[in-house]
Amino acid sequence: MILSGCTSQSIIISSSVPIPLVLSNNDLKVISYFSDNVNDYLFTSEVLEKTDNSWEINFQDTQKNIFTIILNSFFDNNDISDSFENISDNSADLIMGFNLESFEFLTPQIASNDKYSVWIKYKINIYDQKKDLIQNWSITGYGEQLTGSFEGNDAILNAINIALRDVGANLTIKLENDMPELLTLM
Repeated sequence: MILSGCTSQSIIISSSVPIPLVLSNNDLKVISYFSDNVNDYLFTSEVLEKTDNSWEINFQDTQKNIFTIILNSFFDNNDISDSFENISDNSADLIMGFNLESFEFLTPQIASNDKYSVWIKYKINIYDQKKDLIQNWSITGYGEQLTGSFEGNDAILNAINIALRDVGANLTIKLENDMPELLTLM
């Protein structure tokens, strides 16, 4: 008789991004808000295969901090609200809402290779001062890390860190490219 058991892995994420070197706009007042799954996301997996572990990945406020770093580099007047409902009309030129749409990862056991792969997708709603939706964006990030010489959970942590930094880079590029259009929609 052969018995196989599954174990549980629990990790805490505390990634950051460098401050983007962009031209800051001091004329716009921006208010950002974050859904609960951005403020304090806890991913809990089910055991997918008998050879794989169950996972608990606690993002804490890492995602919110990354988005705040990026927004503060673009806007000198960026405030944070706890919800869209608590933002009054005409209190900001732009309102940006962040929601985590998807977090997916593959372990070496599931993918039958020697790397962890992570994919993250966010939806960002952008509103004018009357709280009318003017744009919505999808921002994604991807990270992968070979298990190689990493110990413990370092490989999955690095894959998540790479994916979050990719999200930060993609949001920075999107803001730079779309800023002229956003200014005309206000």
